[in-house]
Amino acid sequence: MYIESISFSKKPINGIGWEIKECNFNKINLIAGQNSSGKTRLLKAIDTLVNILSNSNNKPNSGFNFKWEISLKGQNNNYNYELEFQDNTVLFEKLLINNEVYFERDKEGKGQIKYESKKDLVLSFEIEKNKIVLASKRDRTQHPSLENLFKWMNTVYMYNFGDTLGREISLSPLRTIDEDDTFDKLNKDDNAVVLKFEKGLEKYGTNFTNEIIKDFNNIGYNIDDIGTTKMSDKELTKLLKDIALPMPSVLYIKEQNIEDRIFQQDISQGMFRVLSLIIQIKYLEYSLDFDTTILIDDIGEGLDYERANKLIKYIINKVKKLENKVQLIMTTNDRFTMNNVPLEYWIIINKQDNGKIDFYTKRTHQECFEDFEDIGLNNFDFFAGEYYKNCLGLN
Repeated sequence: MYIESISFSKKPINGIGWEIKECNFNKINLIAGQNSSGKTRLLKAIDTLVNILSNSNNKPNSGFNFKWEISLKGQNNNYNYELEFQDNTVLFEKLLINNEVYFERDKEGKGQIKYESKKDLVLSFEIEKNKIVLASKRDRTQHPSLENLFKWMNTVYMYNFGDTLGREISLSPLRTIDEDDTFDKLNKDDNAVVLKFEKGLEKYGTNFTNEIIKDFNNIGYNIDDIGTTKMSDKELTKLLKDIALPMPSVLYIKEQNIEDRIFQQDISQGMFRVLSLIIQIKYLEYSLDFDTTILIDDIGEGLDYERANKLIKYIINKVKKLENKVQLIMTTNDRFTMNNVPLEYWIIINKQDNGKIDFYTKRTHQECFEDFEDIGLNNFDFFAGEYYKNCLGLN
């Protein structure tokens, strides 16, 4: 299952906010745009919706009106889901499966839903105003068609490449890898890289480590070992011993021809972000059993041209090899990244003064994209020179 399109708005009550109108996706996508154009907001619109539907305790901020409309394409079914939320109240919710209404409710919590155990039977219901039908009506017997939606929600992962990706965080003593339930809760945390490395090594052995080293070296780094070790802080050791908790772990690498190990807090930020992303994608690759959506914000941020180029190619090639099980959505405003991603994967994002966000893709503006490809300039010029606007006479 993958996202075909999403519309989203966030507006202060009785005020003007911003709006994403029908952004269409392929299996591989690069969202290009200037700073503050809405790239990160687009990814967070997806991630926030998934978190709300996955955990009934997560609610949007009060004082705003939130509205989502998302289309998902599965192997057997297509899903169109709408949700409007305001001040802890669901104003509207509707799900279509293959263009037929599966359920619908109003702001009073009243609605109707299909009962699949008996053909053509539709049941009336009334739930609390702050409850979401999709999260409340999960039942494998009565509503089996909803299961693929829940499986998809559990396999949406967001990585903030412009952030630390766990460089400042060790494996917390409370997050022991022996507790599978704890690990499942942290599996989507892009800072929990130490935990994922130790869990991957435990489950998949040295092949897991060797492949990480190989992939990392192919990006342009040269290491011959990677592992974890316990922290060696005497005061922390005594404190944790007194309260019967294990010492936390930290990642280390050993560069080729150098004896000393380099611990994660001493690894440069760019180098560690690449390492962290490779570890986390490798863990996903090993554990993949359902369609997965990977969201990466600010891919290539802070890397030199050569390594940004190799990282982008690595990620795209990895997704291609996973036999259509993965959808990839990345954002960037980095010229190196743009120059190394084919225009067929591009989604150019443009925010207007009124807060509305427009999109330009090869699907929506085929002639503009193809005309530029014939010119022979690099991809960044298509964005920086606003050729996508000029060919439409918008400038």
